[in-house]
This record gives sequence, structure tokens and C-alpha cells, in this order.
Amino acid sequence: GPEHDLYDPRATEALLPEDVENVETYGVLVPIVIAKGVQYTINGKTLSDRPVVVDGKHRVRWLREVIGRHPDRAAMIQCCVTRATGSELRDLVVLLNEVRRDDDTLQKARKAKRLVDLGSDVQHVARVFAVTQVAVRNWISLASGSALLLEAVQRGDVSASVAVTIAQGKGGKVRSEEEQKSLLEQCLATGAGARGAKVLANNADAAVVEAEKPPKPASSR
Repeated sequence: GPEHDLYDPRATEALLPEDVENVETYGVLVPIVIAKGVQYTINGKTLSDRPVVVDGKHRVRWLREVIGRHPDRAAMIQCCVTRATGSELRDLVVLLNEVRRDDDTLQKARKAKRLVDLGSDVQHVARVFAVTQVAVRNWISLASGSALLLEAVQRGDVSASVAVTIAQGKGGKVRSEEEQKSLLEQCLATGAGARGAKVLANNADAAVVEAEKPPKPASSR
């Protein structure tokens, strides 16, 4: 509970179906870290005879959910046992969660697009990344952006969400480099965020549709 040194409030968060589906497909591939001999309380009783999860609580919860769905399926999770105690153990809980270098959105987008280019469908890629299919489609649009647009994202001139709006045209088609350049310049000039970029993109799409309309026949008098 909250009174324990190793308590993590995320332990009560609802499980995301994408995470559970990932473990259901691939299992738990990253070992968890456990500690033995740590005192904790259950129903008013102080215990120390069970291992306590130091890192990997979510992985354990995801696996339990999978086991609940498939009670006849064999399930295994690898464990690393730490001998840390007291303050060292508390430090370990923090550093195992915080000392990480996750890929940024652009890096994830490039990896997702590469998987699709190599033959994977969007549903499969979403399962691999443990995200929604909408997220994968947005990543693919981002990674399909022009070099100018992606450089702007890397510099931090525009956010990834704005870049997705600039790159992705009507029906999910990628805009031309010239269209992306024009929208990028408008976003930079106006400081538009995701919502503003959407308005600019919709206006640009409407202008294209209007330009493509056949001219009205001259009225006869």
C-alpha cells in the first residue's frame, strides 16, 4: 500500500489493451527485478517471506491479465534478484524507471514505417509497439514527410503532431513537398499549434478542391 517504501501509485492504473495484447503475443521479454526479505503488510500482517517486485510491476500485471484470459497457457517471466536493501532499494526503484533513453516520436515513426515498408501491416506494427493503429498511421505519415519538414521537427521548430497534419493530406495521402513547404511556412509564421495547423491544412485542402472544379459555363442571354 501507499505506506510502503516501494509503493508505486501506477499499480492501480487501468491496463491498456495495447500493452496486454503485446504480452499476449510475445510474452514478457524483459526480466523483472525482485528483492527478497523485504517487509510488507497484507491485511494487517507483516510479512517478509515473499519476493517483492522492484522493477517490472506493469509487466507482472500484464502477464497476470494474459493468464486470466488463457489459464491453460504456460507463462513464464524471468527475474533478476537484487541484494539491495533500505535506501539502496528505494534508489533502485527510481533509477530503473528514470534512467532510460526512449526513442522520440520521429525515431519511432521511422522504425514503424520501415516495418511497414518491409511488409508488416499496421495492425501488426501496432501490436509490436503496443500502441493503437491510429498512432502507427500518424507515425507513418510523419516519417513520409519531406526532408524539410523532418528537419524542422528535429530542430524543435514544430511538434510531431503539427508535422503529421502538414504531411498528411486528404484521405491519408502524403502531401507534395511544395504543399508541405507552404504549410510549414504558414505554421512557423503564425506559431500555429496542432489545432491551428489543422485549420491551415483544411483551408489548403479546400483551396485545392476549389481550384480543381471545372469552370462554370458562361450564361447565355
